[in-house]
Amino acid sequence: MENKENKIIVIIPVRNESKLLGPTLDALKKQTLVLHRIIVINDGSTDDTSSIAKKFNVEVVDLKDRGFQATGKPVLANVINKGLEKILENDCQYVMILGADHILPPNYISKIAVEMDQNNLLVIASGVIKGEAQEILLLEVPAEL
Repeated sequence: MENKENKIIVIIPVRNESKLLGPTLDALKKQTLVLHRIIVINDGSTDDTSSIAKKFNVEVVDLKDRGFQATGKPVLANVINKGLEKILENDCQYVMILGADHILPPNYISKIAVEMDQNNLLVIASGVIKGEAQEILLLEVPAEL
């Protein structure tokens, strides 16, 4: 089910995720809402993470190995920003930042998009991933803004 108005881009920051990335990308390709783009930001992996991503026919940005994992550090913002830099103005309606180990149910992104389409006060959405309670959290922007 593709809504022509929903142009959703998923950005996945990764580092040495060769064992986890394949199932995550497979689940994204099986979403009921067709994704506009999937961008994998390879943060200097020393394993075959990059080649695995490329097998799924997604965009891959390979960054140099800085010698440490960005997870839990402020530098992770720089990795995510490399993905955001790939997005052109008016290129999409929604951007999802996703972990390399998040296997989404097939209708996960569609549910979020429907909710956000129906309520223009929704500015951010988050959810619980497979193996946890299937729940989506939607946050509205205060009316005074």
